[in-house]
Amino acid sequence: MHNLPDEHIEQLFLDHLSGNISTQDEELLMQLISEDKPIAELYASYKESYQTAKASLFLHRIDQSSAWDNISQKIKEPVKPASAPKIIPFKKWLVAASILLPLVMVSIFVAKNYFSNKQQPQLTYKNEKVKLFLASGESIALDRTAKSKTVNTNMAVLHNEQGTLQYELKDQKEALSYNTLVVPRTKDYKIKLSDGTEVWLNSDSELKFPLEFSADQRVVYLKGEAFFKVAKNPKKPFIVKVSESLDVQVLGTSFNVNSYASSAIKVALVEGSVKLNSKGDESLLKPGFMATYSPASGFSQSTFDEQQVLSWMQGIYFFNNADLSEINEIVQRWYDVKIMAESGADISISGAIEKGKPLEQFLQNLSATSQLKYKVTENNIIMLHK
Repeated sequence: MHNLPDEHIEQLFLDHLSGNISTQDEELLMQLISEDKPIAELYASYKESYQTAKASLFLHRIDQSSAWDNISQKIKEPVKPASAPKIIPFKKWLVAASILLPLVMVSIFVAKNYFSNKQQPQLTYKNEKVKLFLASGESIALDRTAKSKTVNTNMAVLHNEQGTLQYELKDQKEALSYNTLVVPRTKDYKIKLSDGTEVWLNSDSELKFPLEFSADQRVVYLKGEAFFKVAKNPKKPFIVKVSESLDVQVLGTSFNVNSYASSAIKVALVEGSVKLNSKGDESLLKPGFMATYSPASGFSQSTFDEQQVLSWMQGIYFFNNADLSEINEIVQRWYDVKIMAESGADISISGAIEKGKPLEQFLQNLSATSQLKYKVTENNIIMLHK
């Protein structure tokens, strides 16, 4: 049996996992592993957890020095004696090691175990379907898991494959009438229009479109956020009506429109050219620039980070020192859950939310890398506090 204090063994674990162990200490650790089976099993467990953390893509933009300061305060707190083995201190060191190394993130494995003693009410998630409301009055739920991918309606034959809608017109009488594609919170969807234009819709968004466009122009209406890849047709401009006062006109191009906030509508141009028009006031965009329109102040332009602006299409939202109101908008849109701060708490957050993963993972990793704690209320609201 060894006579080393737990703190010394913890430091050996940390040094070895981070690659900063001395030759002498590495020999000592290897001796302990070979002679003490419990230490060997514990080390193997944490090595596996560490490798999982290293592979994680979560919080790759986090301020690591700030995170270390927060975690240092935690691991310096005295540990109360307990009858169970002292597992939590080891895990605190593992979390610290994961954050100190460049691009190494805290894994869900560590976070779940670190907070296993905190019982929380379970979040509940709605499962609303994407719906298409046809001009004929028909309503079709577009279910990704439906066995039949083809739906016959009075107006068109709908093909719903892998979250993408395509269609074939059947009734010319309703060809120019407008239909509405509604994408609820927690979902996203793609549609290919009759001219070949592709539209990716973010959560909580709507697109109004005809099954066929008129002879002289292609007009659609957008609420929420969408990315457009417009089929080229110089004789027939493509117009996105974003609000009662703002039109986005293109011939063939790729751009993103974010109209969630009517006071600051944003149009980001990836390629091609875009002309924005608001009651005669125009703004021309070049690739790599984003126009922001405010009914009160008109147009302004700035460069934008394409990875950040379009990350929602990959199911990821990056944020840097974002206030809680911004985070709450994303959480409500993607999970249909509210996130709030206790009275008086001034909170800003850096990191990323991955839509395809449980919200609990984001919350647990956030707690593990900051001074923030969270609790889930009975009415499905998340409360953050320090």
